[in-house]
Amino acid sequence: MTTPQSSAGFPASVDWHRWADAGFVWSGRVPQARLTRLAAQALPPAKDWLVQCELIRRDRVLWLNGTLKGEVTLPCQRCLQPVTIVVETPVSLALLASEAEAERLEDGADFILLDEAVAIQEQPAGQLDLLALLEDELLLALPLSPRHEDCEPVAYNQSSGQEDEAKSDNPFAVLAGLKRDLS
Repeated sequence: MTTPQSSAGFPASVDWHRWADAGFVWSGRVPQARLTRLAAQALPPAKDWLVQCELIRRDRVLWLNGTLKGEVTLPCQRCLQPVTIVVETPVSLALLASEAEAERLEDGADFILLDEAVAIQEQPAGQLDLLALLEDELLLALPLSPRHEDCEPVAYNQSSGQEDEAKSDNPFAVLAGLKRDLS
């Protein structure tokens, strides 16, 4: 089995037909800037992600396996200050040509249909956007609501001037005044 290894630039896409039987192994660093959807959410400083992945055929099924390691700074959803999230997530994703192949998988195994992945990522036939698939897995590993373990929610300060304005704009204030006058 041929297993090209490189710490040079991570390939954005690979020809999965070519590498399905030959095997593809890659290990190295991917700058956060190349993960555009993650970079749009993250705060500085942007750090590199350690990526190890392999594209192999096992039991007549094409698998994308690997590990993503790194850290990202996101805004805390309580205090709105930066919080650093450490991520180390395994990737095990079956790449299937049809849903019929899903019967070969163990229960609970993650899979994606190759035709859908290529169409979604707007790649030419046979090309798989490997970087986008790994970024999907990374985004799924992030907490839904990142926050510090011990912080207080942001308290919004309401001035008394705003309350006076609200009282004067109250349409029922006129009715309340009429009721007082009648009593």
